[in-house]
Amino acid sequence: MTEQQPRRLGRYEGSTSEHNPFELLREKRPAMYKLMSEMVSIMLAKSHDYNEGQGDSYENLRASTKMGIPPWKGVLLRMSDKFSRLCSFANKQAYEVKDESFRDTLVDLSNYCLLCVLMYEEEDSNAA
Repeated sequence: MTEQQPRRLGRYEGSTSEHNPFELLREKRPAMYKLMSEMVSIMLAKSHDYNEGQGDSYENLRASTKMGIPPWKGVLLRMSDKFSRLCSFANKQAYEVKDESFRDTLVDLSNYCLLCVLMYEEEDSNAA
């Protein structure tokens, strides 16, 4: 694995938000800002559910190591499940999961993408 530097955001022309990308997002893309705020709220609520607000909030993701699977690959598997659900919906035009909407699945998949980055980077930094 190779370490990559995070992308840097430049100042958006005409923006009053010079240094805070979240303020820039709120200013220029309010719908995206609202959705990302929702994603954060969901992620925090679910992480609390998994560890009851104590200890390692990623413990459930790291559990895959007990089976010899790196956490980031375990997250990829969870992403695959979500993607399969979305593909099934696209093919059938019907969503059969009763406790999760199509939109919920997309938001969860977005959060899993971020969690996968974190788990991948954690493994990469531990290998260095």
